[in-house]
Amino acid sequence: LKASRLLHSAGRLASRLSSTPHLLQQSMTLAFLENQLASALTLQSSQEYRYWLLIYARFLVNEGTELSDTGYKHRHEAEQIQRSH
Repeated sequence: LKASRLLHSAGRLASRLSSTPHLLQQSMTLAFLENQLASALTLQSSQEYRYWLLIYARFLVNEGTELSDTGYKHRHEAEQIQRSH
């Protein structure tokens, strides 16, 4: 039962993301990854920190060139959206 709710929730999120502008998606992902890094630091989990740092680095290499000053403005908007949900 829990798994089906989780899949349903993931499906709703995926459908919302498909209609979200790409730059906003990037900003939201960046904010998420930074939160994961901060959480790993807070928990003093070096294994999780290394994992999220690798994912963060890959994201920046693959998507970072598109994150301009405008992207950082959208990142702030993404953080506000995350807080409201």
